[in-house]
Amino acid sequence: NDPDAAGYVRSLATCGNLRGHGIGVALLEWAKQHIRDHGRRYMRLRCSGENPDLCRYYENFGFVLCGQAQDPLWIAFLYQIEL
Repeated sequence: NDPDAAGYVRSLATCGNLRGHGIGVALLEWAKQHIRDHGRRYMRLRCSGENPDLCRYYENFGFVLCGQAQDPLWIAFLYQIEL
């Protein structure tokens, strides 16, 4: 789990009235290309393991669950996608 082999997505969100318009996917596609262009092998993120819809969203994009971490207030699921 070499942190230098990855680029990280943090705090991705869209406004409620803009959901369903593909903005999140467009941002993830941009991040994927940006991370790849900088020579990284993986794109990684963490999200709430208590939000099955969000987890499914990332899994549908191609992310694979690779672990979990206990944060003080929530369970974080760790995801990555190989570029």
